[in-house]
Amino acid sequence: MCDSGTGLLSRRNRRNGNLVTPQKTVTKEPSPCHKNSIQRTYNTTLLSNWRNEMKRYKTKFAIIFWHVIIGSLLLVSICHLFNYYTTRTLSFEYVSRIPKFDNCYPMGINYIRNKDMMRYWLVDFYKKPSCIREGLVGCDSIVVSNLIATLNFDEYDYVVSYLRRISKLKYSPYLKKTSEDCLHYSQMPLIPEYERDTIDSIYIYRVKKNNIFRSLIP
Repeated sequence: MCDSGTGLLSRRNRRNGNLVTPQKTVTKEPSPCHKNSIQRTYNTTLLSNWRNEMKRYKTKFAIIFWHVIIGSLLLVSICHLFNYYTTRTLSFEYVSRIPKFDNCYPMGINYIRNKDMMRYWLVDFYKKPSCIREGLVGCDSIVVSNLIATLNFDEYDYVVSYLRRISKLKYSPYLKKTSEDCLHYSQMPLIPEYERDTIDSIYIYRVKKNNIFRSLIP
């Protein structure tokens, strides 16, 4: 509905012979300087938004990075502690036994890598003056020679146990530290566990050939 004032004015103008032309709304085009100003403002806004996004990404990346670093350090520490304290066992096989020698007593094990070591620990070791004074004579040389002839030193190392049967051979860095003071040796000492009975024999066991293990150093 048209406004009454406006309609009355239009009728008077027509009576007076005046032609009223409706006014058109003219939109002025922005000047080039104004356009450039708008474009600079737009570009500045985009740049500011991009910088803010990059800061957020950098912050997220830094948080993830430090979580990964801390998690890795914790994992390495846990693995190190697990490796240090966890007791492992070495599998072995019974091979043979030989009669004990005079004054033989339970004295742990010897880890043997070759024929010469076997002969030394069972025969030649007891030829030292200190052993002779103690009345230790070692095993019979012929018995040891016959034993050595049956052993395979190319594929196996051997463990000699005196008067006790081995039930388990244990090792770990923690046991190495607590069982001896020779920490500068790289090889790992084997710690035997024995059956409860004591038998008048020297027991021979074998393990796979390696350069990792040894017996305890007194």
